[in-house]
Amino acid sequence: MLSKDRSKSVVCYIYLKTNFLNVGDALINKELLKILTEFSDVVVDVSGAPTAFVDSLSINELPNVAVRRMGPFRLYMSMVRDKMLGKRVVYVLMPGGNRGEKSFALYLLNVLYNGYLAIMRISGVRLVQFGVSFEHLGPRYVKILRGRSKFIDAIFVRDQMSLQYATKLGIKIAGLMPDLAFNLNFDRLGFASRTDVVPTPARIALSFRTDGKHASEEEVTLFVHAVKKRYPKNPLRFVSQVKSDARFMRQLADRFGADGDGDVDFMEIVNDPYDFRTVYADCSIIFSNRLHALLMAMASGCIPFAVLNDESGEKVRGVFQEIRLEGNVLCVSDELSMIDMRESIPQESVKIVEASKQMLRSVISLAVLRS
Repeated sequence: MLSKDRSKSVVCYIYLKTNFLNVGDALINKELLKILTEFSDVVVDVSGAPTAFVDSLSINELPNVAVRRMGPFRLYMSMVRDKMLGKRVVYVLMPGGNRGEKSFALYLLNVLYNGYLAIMRISGVRLVQFGVSFEHLGPRYVKILRGRSKFIDAIFVRDQMSLQYATKLGIKIAGLMPDLAFNLNFDRLGFASRTDVVPTPARIALSFRTDGKHASEEEVTLFVHAVKKRYPKNPLRFVSQVKSDARFMRQLADRFGADGDGDVDFMEIVNDPYDFRTVYADCSIIFSNRLHALLMAMASGCIPFAVLNDESGEKVRGVFQEIRLEGNVLCVSDELSMIDMRESIPQESVKIVEASKQMLRSVISLAVLRS
């Protein structure tokens, strides 16, 4: 429900459109909504989102929020009406990663979307986007994003690598901000920075994607063998946070569990993104190439190790650089027994993460409220 205080002069509009099978995307969208409701009314158009995804966000529990099913035309007319009522209207584009190329058909659809955004801008609506990243973009996608950035008032990326890459391509960027997952409560991070409180043998979490140019199933399987070799007494937990990862993660759990080498299980985060607290509660280390699996586990007190290859994972590398955890980025082909792994989180990283929550609020409030 929108605020009854009619002196509230800002209304943020969001059209909910993302990867609906990824709880990491659900989480960053929910955290963005939480921050926006602190200083504005928020209208969320869920006409393009599955009911299950909308339910997982529990949007109705947030203050100052109206959930509606309008579609692009009615959404635009609602913004125009609020402008006529003297409101400051802000359209917030979705956060997340931008990668790869668009087909010709999708290119044309995005050209139309750019035109839709341009009409909003001409109508006096402020356009902003928070927490995005850019990597390995094809020429059609670059053309779309470069054109779009010309009339978006402010785009904030979540890492320096994305900033440099986007700037090189002519995509206009307003500045840097932390990933929206850093709005979570990281109160257990202090435990992860102290090796004396990590139980032995602690459970090790593993969560991997093997689609596209990410690590192959064979590479991940060999890496799990390397983990078992380095941590022979530690129980393993294979975790899926994205529906497309579930089959292979379950397969690995069955395979390594059948070896009789110790306690192995599989857990899947499906509906509520905040179930990660339960999933990672008894884990002390996570190996993953999923950014938000790493950050959710880190918020639960785990020491995160990003496991990447040379062809993907720039957004993960970028965020790890921002929090000074470059030393926790591994290659999927690494022989772990030969690596001096830092199994604690340095205090510098803890301080950066602790400061990130306030930085998120500062960046978002200034971008939305700026005249």
